[in-house]
Amino acid sequence: MKKIEIEEVKKLLLEVLVEFHEFCEVHGLRYVLAAGTLLGAIRHNGFIPWDDDIDLYMPRPDYERLLEIYPKEGKNDLYEHKLNAKYMYPFAKLGKPGTLCVEKGGYSGIEIGVYVDIFPIDGLGNEIDVAKRQVKKVTRLVNMELSLLVEQWRRNVSFTKNFMIWTLHVFSKIYGGHKKILKKMKKTLLVFGYDDSDYVGQIVEMPGNKKITRREVFENRTLHVFEGKMFYVPKEYDKILTGLYGDYMQLPPEEKRVYAHGYEAYYIEKEDEK
Repeated sequence: MKKIEIEEVKKLLLEVLVEFHEFCEVHGLRYVLAAGTLLGAIRHNGFIPWDDDIDLYMPRPDYERLLEIYPKEGKNDLYEHKLNAKYMYPFAKLGKPGTLCVEKGGYSGIEIGVYVDIFPIDGLGNEIDVAKRQVKKVTRLVNMELSLLVEQWRRNVSFTKNFMIWTLHVFSKIYGGHKKILKKMKKTLLVFGYDDSDYVGQIVEMPGNKKITRREVFENRTLHVFEGKMFYVPKEYDKILTGLYGDYMQLPPEEKRVYAHGYEAYYIEKEDEK
């Protein structure tokens, strides 16, 4: 296998994003750039220089529709538990065919290519207190699932935290493993419909009350430049980014400008090339 350097990884990610955007336009699917990708679009008009991934949000109805039609018509590889029971994350990844991503400190359950993360936005009800209770319920399940995903006894984590993760890992195995946890999580997430909720949020990964927002924030979109191409962002991106990062236009100290994921990517050698 041939290693893919970080700048080339970014080019591959952009290719996946462009194809995804075009697919969504054809099929009328809604999405927005999210998290560090949204921050990069607004502050840098592209990738944060020390970022190495792309995050997207999709309303749950559009996310479920994507799972139905993309495997038949899309050009990249879509990974999701609904499509492959061995896949362990509670959200989708869209990977580049012919590549392999080796993640450090965790494992998705299957081999995946260089990928874009696609997170569903779920309904959280019509009252803020109800939304907070929903986040709390899902957080317990997310923590259980994460305990099955991360590498046990990591050197860069304290003994106390490692022990807590290991204990939860054992409990989660006894509970029924990732299949039962993801089934329970999906059932809990669908208690409130996206289109029937005043409050919504992406709570399947690192949930918290900061993720709760009014539905119209994601309904109102606009196109914004990212690496020379145009993609959808929430019109109220300032409200979202301020809630997540505070003064998001201020660059972090140089010592914090490091690649967060630290995975390695490779081109897969084809059989006829061996």
